[in-house]
Amino acid sequence: MNSAIVYASNCILGIIMALFCMLTLKMRWGRAVTFIGAYAVVLFSFFGLLLLPDQNIAAKQIVGFLIDLIGFRIIFTDKMPRLAICTFTIFMNEWICEFISFSFFSNVYPQTTQGMFLIPPLTQVSMYAIYICVYAFLMWIFSLLLNRILRSFSWQDILSYIFFPFMQLAMVTWGSLPNFYNHAEAVRLCIILFCIISDVGLYYSMRGITQRAELRASNALLLKQVDAEKEHYAALTEQYEAMRRMRHDIANHLYTIQALLDNGDTKHAAEYAKEILPRHTFHSSLGSCENPVVDAFLYSRMSKLKAAGISAEADVRLPAETSISNADMIIAFGNMLDNAEDACRALPEGKRYIRIQADIKNGCCTLRMENSVAEQPVSKKERIPGLNRGVGLSILERLAEQYRGTFTYGLKNSRFCAVLTMQTSEVR
Repeated sequence: MNSAIVYASNCILGIIMALFCMLTLKMRWGRAVTFIGAYAVVLFSFFGLLLLPDQNIAAKQIVGFLIDLIGFRIIFTDKMPRLAICTFTIFMNEWICEFISFSFFSNVYPQTTQGMFLIPPLTQVSMYAIYICVYAFLMWIFSLLLNRILRSFSWQDILSYIFFPFMQLAMVTWGSLPNFYNHAEAVRLCIILFCIISDVGLYYSMRGITQRAELRASNALLLKQVDAEKEHYAALTEQYEAMRRMRHDIANHLYTIQALLDNGDTKHAAEYAKEILPRHTFHSSLGSCENPVVDAFLYSRMSKLKAAGISAEADVRLPAETSISNADMIIAFGNMLDNAEDACRALPEGKRYIRIQADIKNGCCTLRMENSVAEQPVSKKERIPGLNRGVGLSILERLAEQYRGTFTYGLKNSRFCAVLTMQTSEVR
């Protein structure tokens, strides 16, 4: 009777372990074959260890760990660090359940493997019921955690995190052993060493996570700047194509004027020159913007905004050249328009509007953006720590710092207003 309870309980635990592996590891074959293979591995580990003597429990655990690890390496396609972490989780949860069972049944809990077969059947059923329920719950929790954590952290960080609770569990288990007080000094020394190692591991893990978060933030900023540079390049390309067409047309016009002059027809040559001159003079699409690159970029963006159902107005009065590079101008306008467009898309059509103004006075270039926003903006989960204000706003703040200016923004009466100032003096 007792043997049947032990074997049946271990078979149920084997099913839980096999399912845990299938949930957290990548299967090499189909589900049925993978389940049978994983189940066979854990059962072989279970019942193979029962045949080994109990004099050295640590050696038995190491042998069982290696058996499972080698078997999982054959069945699953994951790399060894992930396989080792999942295998370690299986054994760690076993130790946790062993300690919990010992806490409930300390009077009858066996000190050896063979002692499990000598416990009264009713007590044995109760013990395994608690063990299996707790083990299934822990494995389910760890399957969710590992599927999430293993994609976000390196295996070194994960081992550091696991090491800390494992050492706590080991200390508690060691303290519950009958001969604990016979080695009190050694135990104290081990506890101090384990705590120091755990603290150092956690420190380096947190430092690595912080550095990676900062790197992700920097990469996000760079990606936004690359997008702005692409838009700047597109505006330059459009301007170049327009100039190339203009040069081609001018060559034809000059040839015609030269032909008229050669024939002595100065009157028609003058009339022809007067007719074509306005066609090849730069006219801003926005009214008073004399910078052709900014003009081309803004005209393209404003057209796209209007096509998206957003009322867009621009009053841009910029000279052809300033000490602010065209690339930085495009970055500034692009990020301000990106933020405004994102806010407007959350509103129904008819309530979307964007107004942008730009001018230069007293050596200071001022860009003003005003757009409609929802009364209660939808909050977004912060994916990169420290960037809750948005990547675009961070770029604009950097531009303001670069050109000794300011960047301010605020929300009032369902309107978002942003003002960027940049000094245009040559000395910066």
